[in-house]
Amino acid sequence: MYKIGVIGGGAAGISFAYNFIKNKSVNNCTKPLSLKVFDKQGFNGGMAYSSDFDSHILNMAPENMSADIFDSAHFSDWITTHFRRYSKDRYPPRWLYKEYLDFIRDRAVFMAAASNVTLNFVTAEVEEVGSHPGGYLLTTACGAAEQMNAVVLCSGHNEPASLYPVDGVIAYQANRDLPAINPASAVGVIGCSLTAIDAIIELIERVGASNISALSRSGLFPSVQPALMRAPPPEFRQRLSRFVADNNYIDAHQWVQVINAALEEYYPGQERLTVLSAMGAARDCYRDLAESLDRARFAREHICSYLAAIHPTVCEAWVKMDEHNRQIFMRFYNSSWMRNRHAMPLKNAYKMITALESQRLRAFGGVVNIEKEGRGFKTLCHNVEVHSQYLLNCTTPSYQLKLSRLNKNLLQGGLVQENIFGGVKCNPFTLKVSDEKGNEQDLYSLGAPAKGDLFYTSAMESITRDISKIVFNNSIFNGNKAEA
Repeated sequence: MYKIGVIGGGAAGISFAYNFIKNKSVNNCTKPLSLKVFDKQGFNGGMAYSSDFDSHILNMAPENMSADIFDSAHFSDWITTHFRRYSKDRYPPRWLYKEYLDFIRDRAVFMAAASNVTLNFVTAEVEEVGSHPGGYLLTTACGAAEQMNAVVLCSGHNEPASLYPVDGVIAYQANRDLPAINPASAVGVIGCSLTAIDAIIELIERVGASNISALSRSGLFPSVQPALMRAPPPEFRQRLSRFVADNNYIDAHQWVQVINAALEEYYPGQERLTVLSAMGAARDCYRDLAESLDRARFAREHICSYLAAIHPTVCEAWVKMDEHNRQIFMRFYNSSWMRNRHAMPLKNAYKMITALESQRLRAFGGVVNIEKEGRGFKTLCHNVEVHSQYLLNCTTPSYQLKLSRLNKNLLQGGLVQENIFGGVKCNPFTLKVSDEKGNEQDLYSLGAPAKGDLFYTSAMESITRDISKIVFNNSIFNGNKAEA
């Protein structure tokens, strides 16, 4: 029997198990297989989808959230069948996706019962993975050991990494309860990403906070997603795809110039990829958000649609960049890319505008330093000091290897190499992980652990695309690709 272990039972791990079994059943493989999925938190949706707060909504529309690599409408159809009251909600609450993952898991168990796959979901933390004849030996925190022929790392996101390590800062996660906060006190929120939007909405609606300061380098919030995502002209995507295909080496500055030139020709709006901190210094947050909201409501075409269309092409360009150019892209352009590609839903934009207009929320850019000040904090911005009693770190999740026993063991045992851009080094086409000598193994990375070599791995549309790479490139499958 060929045994596969999956470490992590969030969206990536559960989706992998479901698609693995669905693919096996339609391929009619006769080889007996065992698939065991380990999750230390009891399959509660992971960091991304375990919030029970209705105002924590999905940041992508259901049509982009299918966990089924064979059916892009799977999540949308599931909502219509099981939660009809949300069938017309473009951005339903995030807990709904946790319910969907539970359904996917149950469906995987049902399919496995009628196939040649022995499937088990185990609530346990894997702390060690070591080499073993024919594969690997997985050891859990309680000391149980399991032999595996292949392993898939789906360990998910880390907590946000604080850029300003000051004692007393609250590491915000949407799936955790906030500590007791006096609603009349000044509260600072570090960051301007979608995570920061979640925190601000929770502070207003759950805590009743009325004096919130959003603190970031740019001083600008994400763009606003259009009410209707219209696809750009096919020539726009084709032009960029040709550039990537024609070049074996991609220069980051040149790549951004090519993207902006294509936007200039095909996109009627003014937005471009730029150095966001420089742009933010000259922009008023309220005016910027109001203009973005108007474009989302009334403009026929939107920058978000254009960047979404070239997302796979940008990932392909990333693969062709050397380490130096990847650093350039991350330092100068990634914030602008993320702000416009991963825009906030209209529902949240209205809430943010209302908070700014009522002065419950203020935004400050040009953050240079944060200091402890008595029982509170002092944040130094462009030409102003912002004082707050509470400070929440809401920067984006860290993709660096967290210092868990599992990762320490993997590194010390030479089974993985840390990637400075996140996760571990892997083959971007097969997701096979390279050991300390650069040799590929039957060890795979999926989701956040593959970030460094794939550029972007957290959206479900990216995860399902990467699941296909593992499923269809694994030698235990026959040569015929599955049909829907």
